[in-house]
Amino acid sequence: NFSMAFDGVDDEINFASDMIASGEFTLSYWMNPVGVGANDNQYVIGQDAVNDNYVKNDQAGVIYVRINDVNCVFSETVAGGGANNIVINTWQHMLITRDSSDDVKVYRNGESFGDIAGVNNSDTFTLNAVGRIINATTFGYDGRLSNIAWWTSDQTTNIATIYNNGTPGDLTSLSPISWWKLDDSATFSTNWSIP
Repeated sequence: NFSMAFDGVDDEINFASDMIASGEFTLSYWMNPVGVGANDNQYVIGQDAVNDNYVKNDQAGVIYVRINDVNCVFSETVAGGGANNIVINTWQHMLITRDSSDDVKVYRNGESFGDIAGVNNSDTFTLNAVGRIINATTFGYDGRLSNIAWWTSDQTTNIATIYNNGTPGDLTSLSPISWWKLDDSATFSTNWSIP
């Protein structure tokens, strides 16, 4: 009852309004992926109906953060020798930031994923869906997600607090713009109730 499960085929959650960042931003989420690399299990979060903006688990050691049709590619396999790769069937924390210099960075479990210098991109980042992000059954995410949080500020200085030693914590003091988490009263049916 504490996470959202996606089957990689026809499951998605659309936000009531877009999350838009033309400057600094931070995206935080916990994921437990079934696989990476195939279209039905790599698109974690994105822009519904188009593929201009998304986060994609391309390989265990490669994550794409696509911002306004431009891929920011992070290769842990190259930069870190695979020491911080995505692990299948395991809960892990992901954090994506863009700072005031427009450097986009990815962190897994509180540690840098890929190029520590980041990838420069100043385009507008728009997200509005989790799970199947494109109107086709072959572009989705297979696995579980929980505690998705969004800020229109750079939360790099709070990485340790957000990661919380591997346990999702209370983010209220950090004032996220949006924060989705499930509690034990969540119910699942055609229309989900997500307290």
